[in-house]
Amino acid sequence: MINIPILSGINLQNIIPLILLGVLVTGFGYMFYFKAMDTTSVTTASMVFFIKPALAPIFALLILNESISINTIIGIALILIGAYFIFVKKNLKIKLKS
Repeated sequence: MINIPILSGINLQNIIPLILLGVLVTGFGYMFYFKAMDTTSVTTASMVFFIKPALAPIFALLILNESISINTIIGIALILIGAYFIFVKKNLKIKLKS
């Protein structure tokens, strides 16, 4: 095999699951993202897209019992606070238009 460190763990047994994860999971993720932009607004779809990094460590804590550092907790809080303000501003705009 090629002597590139990132490719050292890839062999014939795990290439198919790796391709399935890379193509299907990523492909479906982007497909649902663009479908959400068609169904809702770009703001809502982007908010969901940006909340995903905050959910990953929370699910890792709940499912895999991984620990979360204080920096990660601060990052999660900042992401959720930002999403909250975007959501409130969007709803306020809708109320002001009506």
